[in-house]
Amino acid sequence: LLLPADSAVVGLPSFVLSEKEALALQQGKRLKILENRAPGWVRLVVGKQYFMGVGEVLAGAELVSHRLTQEMIPL
Repeated sequence: LLLPADSAVVGLPSFVLSEKEALALQQGKRLKILENRAPGWVRLVVGKQYFMGVGEVLAGAELVSHRLTQEMIPL
């Protein structure tokens, strides 16, 4: 039985990214976020269609990536 790639982190809240934001995270950049989010771990989702990996919302309204998939995986 094969499970979806994001099944291990399905309990984390999703953070939806644009393609431009996803590229910035892939390049190792931190993103400033405008929405009010509690600090903590999040599932990184691109356009509500692709699982990209796991990141963290920091207290200073920044998003950083921790583990990214080699390719974006359809949800």
